[in-house]
This record gives sequence, structure tokens and C-alpha cells, in this order.
Amino acid sequence: MPSKTTIPTTILIIQLLWILYLLFEYQFGNSHIPVAFILLNILAIFSGIILIFSWFFYFKAKGKLMIWKMVIGISVATILALLGIYIWMGFDKY
Repeated sequence: MPSKTTIPTTILIIQLLWILYLLFEYQFGNSHIPVAFILLNILAIFSGIILIFSWFFYFKAKGKLMIWKMVIGISVATILALLGIYIWMGFDKY
């Protein structure tokens, strides 16, 4: 594997494994403790850090790799999903 694709591939694998674990925890986890929601918050923080790194590795790079678009897309989708859940919780409460 070329050294240019090592970082985004590793990040993509970590993101996908974390999302699979999040879905598993949501499906089979304890319903009294919102572990899946806490994990989604942690994943959104991780996604924010990834977006900061992608600024340096993708947007400022001369040769843009396609795999960074997947990493950025998953990060943005995770953050938007969390924001949607917070908005949904806000409307449901009031």
C-alpha cells in the first residue's frame, strides 16, 4: 500500500468499525443507559478532529486522493446525524 493512502485507509477502517460497533450497541445494548448516544457523541468528536486533519491532508494537497472524500463524507454525515438527533430531542421535549 502506498504511503499516501495509509493514513486515510486507516481512518476509514476505524470509522467503519466504530459505526458497526455503534449499530451493534444500539441494537443489543442496555436500553436504560443510552450507550449508543454517548458513543455517537464520541464518534462526532473524532469526526471533527478528522475534518481538521483533512484540511491539511486533502484540501491543501496538490494531488487529491478519492479516499479522502469518503473519510470526509462519513465524518460530515456523523456530525449531521448527531445534530439531527439533538434537534429532534429538542423538538420532542418542548
